[in-house]
Amino acid sequence: ALTLKLTMDRSLLWKGNATMNIKTAYKHLESTPAIEEITQRKSEKLKKYFQGKLNLDWTFTVEKKLHIAHCHLTGNNMDFFAEATTESIYSAIDEAILALEKQVKKHKEQLKNHHVKNAVKKEMMVEKIIEAKEEVS
Repeated sequence: ALTLKLTMDRSLLWKGNATMNIKTAYKHLESTPAIEEITQRKSEKLKKYFQGKLNLDWTFTVEKKLHIAHCHLTGNNMDFFAEATTESIYSAIDEAILALEKQVKKHKEQLKNHHVKNAVKKEMMVEKIIEAKEEVS
């Protein structure tokens, strides 16, 4: 079996001088400009969720006529990955991005809810302290 592995580095500049490094690797599949372009374009969707330096590693594989797209996003105390297997490499990329985006949204929502709960707890504690001081007076 022929194994071909190429790695290419790409950098995308975001607002606020944040960067995202995209690396692609291929196994049993040759790199094409179309795959590189769609990978970069689809990966840009993720930039709206983050600031700072991020790394996105893609691995494209073909096994038994099925295309596998595996992506791994790391940076700033986070680590997400997604994988999709389809008959087309392009639909595998789409599915992997959707799965990754779903994980990121869920994580961001959990963080948001966590901060809201803490704020409510603090507000309730302050109210209890004020009530206790008023009763003492």
